Amino acid sequence: MTDYTELKRLADELIAANDLFNESPQDNEVGDVWSLANDRFTEAASPEAILALIAENERLRADCSSMRGSLKAYSATTKKLVKDGSRAARERDQLRAEVAGLRTGYEAYERVNAELKDENEALRDDIEQNQYDASAWRNGEESVWIEVFNSEGDDPFISAITGQITVEQLALIQAEILEYREDYFEKGSGLYVFRCAHYQAHHDNVGMTEPAHWETDFESYSPFPWEEEAAAMGKGEQS
Repeated sequence: MTDYTELKRLADELIAANDLFNESPQDNEVGDVWSLANDRFTEAASPEAILALIAENERLRADCSSMRGSLKAYSATTKKLVKDGSRAARERDQLRAEVAGLRTGYEAYERVNAELKDENEALRDDIEQNQYDASAWRNGEESVWIEVFNSEGDDPFISAITGQITVEQLALIQAEILEYREDYFEKGSGLYVFRCAHYQAHHDNVGMTEPAHWETDFESYSPFPWEEEAAAMGKGEQS
């Protein structure tokens, strides 16, 4: 039987790294630890490793089938030897002992097979979780902050950017701002700061369940300085 001790150790190491990352998602050192643990486990839990587990499972099943055939053969032989006197009785006792050993082996196989099934399911769950965590990590890294100039009578436009983004993706955010301007600019004219987080497409066993998209969240608002001055002057004239 193949030794999967190292694969189990890497899975435990990755689980611990995930716990650390969940506690301190902004810690770069924790992120590095998580990335290293993820790379090690992904390399170990390769499709070849999963196929090896399945192949070993199938081999054990074949051995079990062979054992069953042997049990039938021994049973038939035992019935024949019962008729041959004391010598046959001794051989019969020996065969019974061998059959008992085979049964013990079969029971051990059943236990090992059950353990292998549990390990297979755990490995599949770990791989799916790792893929989700990897996407979540990338989502945290793929965020930009934009400053939007909004003035009455004009279309709002992005006037400053913090972070990395392509022109095509920036155009998608600009189009969304224009389409939903009433929701974004409730405070009136001024400079608005938004955090834009990019989310990868999500897939399941059937196909894509959610396409890649940007989510824009309000961060801060600052009125134009000249409007503040005009408002202050207006209050002074009234007094």
